This record gives sequence, C-alpha cells and structure tokens, in this order.
Amino acid sequence: MFVIYISGTLLLHLFGPVVYPDDANTLDTVCFIIAAMAFFAMGYSGGRSVPAPSSPSRALLGFMQIMFRVGVIAACVLGGLILVEGIRNGVSLESIINPGTRYRETMTAAREYVDGSTSMLGQLLVLLAPLSWLAIPIGLVRIRSLSRTMQIVVLTGFCLPMLSTLLALGTFKRTGDATVLVASTVALMACRRELRMKTLKWGMAVGAVAFLSFFGFHQYSRLEAYDATGIETLGQMQLDRDSFVFKVLGQDAGTGAALALSYMSQGYYPLGLCLQLPFEWTRGLGHSFAAMGYAGQYLGATDVIFDTYPLRLEALSGHSGLQVWHTIFPWLASDLTFPGSLLFMGLLGWFYARVWMEATLYLNPVSIAVFSYLNIMLLFVPCNNQLFQQRESAIAMYGILLLWVCCHKALNNPFAIDFITNASYARRLKQNRPTG
Repeated sequence: MFVIYISGTLLLHLFGPVVYPDDANTLDTVCFIIAAMAFFAMGYSGGRSVPAPSSPSRALLGFMQIMFRVGVIAACVLGGLILVEGIRNGVSLESIINPGTRYRETMTAAREYVDGSTSMLGQLLVLLAPLSWLAIPIGLVRIRSLSRTMQIVVLTGFCLPMLSTLLALGTFKRTGDATVLVASTVALMACRRELRMKTLKWGMAVGAVAFLSFFGFHQYSRLEAYDATGIETLGQMQLDRDSFVFKVLGQDAGTGAALALSYMSQGYYPLGLCLQLPFEWTRGLGHSFAAMGYAGQYLGATDVIFDTYPLRLEALSGHSGLQVWHTIFPWLASDLTFPGSLLFMGLLGWFYARVWMEATLYLNPVSIAVFSYLNIMLLFVPCNNQLFQQRESAIAMYGILLLWVCCHKALNNPFAIDFITNASYARRLKQNRPTG
C-alpha cells in the first residue's frame, strides 16, 4: 500500500494541478523515488518472518499497565489544558466556521505549544508525550473489551487533544494524526477478522471523502484568513488553473482541492534540486528540527540547520527551506547522504514488517503503538520527517522506540494487552500465571 501511495503522489507531482520551473530535475527525482521504494519493499520482505511467542513476567506486565493508565489520563489532562488555554484566548463558534482565522490569530501561541521551549503547557506535552502517545493506540485497539469507565477515558484522551488543538489553535495536525491512528486500528482489526469487510470498505470510503473534504476546506479557510484566495504560486511552483481540478470544481473549490493535492506532492520538486547539491554532514542532527533545537538550546550549535539540504537549497536558489515541503529524503540525507537514505528506507521497511507481524499475530502493545506512528511517518514521506520535527512527537518516538528495543520480544503474547488494559482480567490472570 505504501508503494502505491508514493506512486500516486509522484504521479500528482508529474500531472497534477501544480507546474514547476524548467530547472526541475524530474528524471533523477523519479529514479531516486523508484530506488527508495525498491529498498523499502526489499526490507519489508525480509522482515515478514514470524516472531517467536513469549511469556512476559508479572513485573513487566504491571509496569506496562501503569504506563497505560497514566498515559490515557495524561492525554485527557493535556487536552483539557489546551482547551482551557484556548478559551482564555477567545475560542468561539468562529473557530469552527473559520479555522483559518483562528490559525492566523494564534500562530505565536501555536508555535509555543508545538515547540515546547517557551510555554509550561509545551513542556508538559513534551515530558508526558512518551506515556500518552504509547497509551492511546493500545486503548483504541482494545476499546471494545475495556470497562465502560476506561472506554470513556481512552476516547476522551484520544478526542480531546485533537478537538482542543483544532479549536484553540486552528491547526489540523492532530486531526490528521488522529485519522491515521483510527485507520491503523481498523487495519489491525480487519487483519485479525474483527471487522466485517463490508463495514470496512464503507467506513474507509466515507472516512476518506470526509477527511479530504475537511482538509480542503481547512486549507482554503487559511487562504481566506490571509486574503490569499487568488494565490498563484507556492514558492517557485505555480498553480495550473487550466488543469482538470479547476475545470471540474471551479476556481474557489478548485484552489482548496489543488492545495490539498499539492500538499502531498510539492516536495518532489525541491528533492530533485537537492539531489544535485554536495553533501555536508549535519552531525547527526539534521534529520530532526527537535534535535537541532535541543542542540542549539543546550550545546550552542545554532548553525546546524543552515547545513541541511533544504536550507542550503534556499540559500542557492531562493526556494524556501521551511515554508514548503522537500520530502523526507533531504532531511535524512543531511545526516546519512542520499545513498544512505536509501539504505535507511530498507531498514525502515524491515522494521515496519516486524512491528506489523508482532501487532497482528500477538497484539504486542508496544508494536501496536510503533505501527500506528510509523504509518504517520510513511504518510508524510512526500512532505518531511514528520515524527521527528516537533519536540513532543520526537521525544514520544524516542521513548517508545527505546521501550520497543528493550521489551518487544517479551510482549509477544495475546494475553499481555488484555492484562495491561483490563484490570479485572488482570486479577484473574495473576491468580493462574507462573512467576517470571
């Protein structure tokens, strides 16, 4: 599915509603993407071996149960704090009708929340991120077997941060992430035959249409807020108002649709330009805004970002390094080189297959979380290194990946997730489990 998705975004780049300058390095871009998909597919094939089952110890299960409960509560509390902060800043019905206006008015506050370096709320989001990000995907997968109270807590922890951020800041990111988490949950349940195929197909179709429609509306609302509905250019790229999108939808709706489509395809043009630049090592920090931010804040390494491919391209050509997408590859290549980023895609394919097998065969709780967030990472491959750009998501992923490395093999047992998420079942299980 990932290879099909990337192929679709590449076709949008080649034939979609955006045209590019004559210096577009199209052939090299297409060849590089084909190579990246080939490495991913080879890695994925190598990672599909069946993992061995295990018998987790009481101590590990108890530790994971505590992390799950604290995590869902933390998600609820943080979502509530974001909403309270938004109400203090004037959240109203206007935030729903015109989210672009809210986005423009609260951009400074939004940067504080996302970056996590200047606000107390941002610091809490970062510190508690590993727990809340671990707990929510686990709770969604087992939502039907939870107690009524825990169902309410999990759904609140899932929905409240998304809705609060949308209303308080006018940003769409958590809504998009939440959509991917739901899709990941549905995919796992369908693979385990816990959903009827007819229900799955209709749900996917309705969900896709609703998401794309809302995303297009959200993008157009931002243009209205900035009085830019007649936008013609995205960096050095230009909207093609003679394309099929505008002919079918008209100028206003076509603009929102064109921006939504270009969102996942515009990065291939600067990727082609970056492929022509020489390599300059960014000391293992260039893959992540969060890592570069921490290095600048605590180590004084404030100039690393200017050595990344996107920023060096901006210095040479004027094509913005931060306001438009460049795909994930120039960020990875800033640390690994472009050939190294191809090898990384092979490793990522192997890792994705491994967590998929553990999640579907054993409902491994840590692998469920990793699988869900890897889907976000793969979705944003045409844009950037999404999971490691903001401090909250970067710290959450570093923490969850460390947990996976330490104990994923010990959790390859279908009883583990029921123990972690269901207290009454856990008590029965404790009475019959051998010590470990």
